[in-house]
Amino acid sequence: SGTPPFGIAYWQEFIPGNEADLRVTAIGDCFATGFWRNNRPGDFRASGSGLIDYKRPVPESALRMCLDINARFGFDSMAYDILFRDGEMLVSEMSYGYSDTAVHLIPGHWVLEEGGSLGFVEGNTWPQELWIEWAIRKAARKGLPRPT
Repeated sequence: SGTPPFGIAYWQEFIPGNEADLRVTAIGDCFATGFWRNNRPGDFRASGSGLIDYKRPVPESALRMCLDINARFGFDSMAYDILFRDGEMLVSEMSYGYSDTAVHLIPGHWVLEEGGSLGFVEGNTWPQELWIEWAIRKAARKGLPRPT
C-alpha cells in the first residue's frame, strides 16, 4: 500500500550541561525574536516544558546566526532551538511551526538594518505582523510597489 508499517523516528545527539535551550524565531533575513525555555524538573528536555524565561538576555550572536541561516536558505520564517557546548552554539532543531502566543509575549523584537546593526524594538508583536512586514520588504527588493 506504500505506507510504512512503523511511525517516524529521529535521533538527536544528547548535549549535556544545558539547563535550558534558546528558542530564536527568525522571520525573513531581518526580524528575530528570542526567549529561553527552561528544562522540565528532573528532565534534560526544555521543549514543551512551558517554563519560558523572557527576561534572560538573548545573545546577539544567536540572533545573527539564525537570520543568516534564513538568508542563506531563503526561509521566510523558522524557529531554531539552540543548545550550547563549550561556548559553541548548536542548532538542535528547526521548526517552521511554532507558538505565535509565545512569540507575542516577548517584550520586543530585533531588526537587522541594512547597515548591519541589530536594533531592539520594544513592545509585544505577533509574528504574523512581522511576516507581513517581511513580505513587503521582500517584494520591494524585487521592485514591486509598496501596498498603500
